[in-house]
Amino acid sequence: MKLIAVYGAMPGLDHGLSRINEIIYKTFAELGETVHEVRLSMLELPVYDGIPSAGVEKIMDELTNADGVILSYATNLFAPCSVMQIFLEHLCDAKFKNCFADKNIFTVTSSPDYGESESAAYVSRIIGALGGFCAVTLALNARLAADADDAFRSSVEKYAEDYYRIVRQNRRFIVPGDALRAARGSSAKTRTDVYAEAAAAEIIPKVTAAELAKSIDMDSFTQRQERDIDEITQYFANKYKEDSQNEKAGPVIKERLTETPPVPRTKTCRQMTQNLPHYYQPQLAAGLSARVQFTIAGEENFDGYLTINNSECEYKDGIAENPDVSILCDSAVWQDVLRGKFTAQKAFMTGHLKVRGNFVLLTKFDQIFKLT
Repeated sequence: MKLIAVYGAMPGLDHGLSRINEIIYKTFAELGETVHEVRLSMLELPVYDGIPSAGVEKIMDELTNADGVILSYATNLFAPCSVMQIFLEHLCDAKFKNCFADKNIFTVTSSPDYGESESAAYVSRIIGALGGFCAVTLALNARLAADADDAFRSSVEKYAEDYYRIVRQNRRFIVPGDALRAARGSSAKTRTDVYAEAAAAEIIPKVTAAELAKSIDMDSFTQRQERDIDEITQYFANKYKEDSQNEKAGPVIKERLTETPPVPRTKTCRQMTQNLPHYYQPQLAAGLSARVQFTIAGEENFDGYLTINNSECEYKDGIAENPDVSILCDSAVWQDVLRGKFTAQKAFMTGHLKVRGNFVLLTKFDQIFKLT
């Protein structure tokens, strides 16, 4: 996955932006992705006068080929700072109309004077006018960034993880048709246009009610209904006969028949995690050597880790030294993963599970343990 970050701030006037970017870049690194940063202040871009500079063309080529784009900039007086503003003006050039088309953009801005919301809205409109979508926006005051604590860091990490999921899933958002036309030219077709043309050309098949009725075997449907009715009738007839016999048998038999059935035992989340080695499939883990840490919270709260080495898999309670990957999850969600209701990767993609370390091992986890 190719991620490009366009950083727009002058040295010493970033309003805490460099600290925010450090958290974002580190979060992507823990997910196995590298962010390539372009610092606009070092390029000395000229004011746009209708002629694009070579430096801008190189950036635009990178953006066009990127899977994800992060626009990170300082805000002054309710607007992007000068270097970012100059960069945005160059986007007016016809050569660069497609660099943001159909892309999900992550915008990050910080302001010393509470103008970050207006600035973020302004940049979002520019992205929309170019056919892109402002998928994630982080707009905050410089004082908050300066006094960053663990809670602040955790919040920024969640923004980065949300954007990672969006790009990883190649999530599509609905972009207004006029924005797409502006980005690609007035004669460009929107997705709605393409679908309408396909339907008109009968590329999308149309089925009439008469044809649909023919395709359904109503005779066999009626026969199934008759069989079901006969089975239900027979069931209640037998049930009535049993009840009559029980009444004649007396109160002792009645008491035995109404005895409460035993409640089946259910394993706890901790027990299910401890039993993971029993579901290990060594034939799918040839050459794999890893240590997987589990930090489970919620109704059940415990720490444990797996040590995997080719054909061997061992679980221990506690915290491992230097784990290759750490899985942080609520016990109810983790129990659903262990029961095979959904994969660990899907739990992460939907925001119910956090990962630190080698993200690839999370996908491997779903393969080497037979949970379904």
